[in-house]
Amino acid sequence: MGGACAQTFPSKPVRIVPFGTAGGPIDAIARIYGKKLQQRWGQPVIVEAKPGDAGNWLDEPPRAV
Repeated sequence: MGGACAQTFPSKPVRIVPFGTAGGPIDAIARIYGKKLQQRWGQPVIVEAKPGDAGNWLDEPPRAV
């Protein structure tokens, strides 16, 4: 039987796009979580607030950073 190698997660930077307005409460919470996740995972966590998006962030498909 071949041995399976466990991949570490995440192996690349992680991007968080919070729903809501830039500088709002959800953006602030996403930044707090992003900082904690970066410390825990040892990978960059980018919180990208898109001002004026009005919740249309699902129009763009997810992509690797």
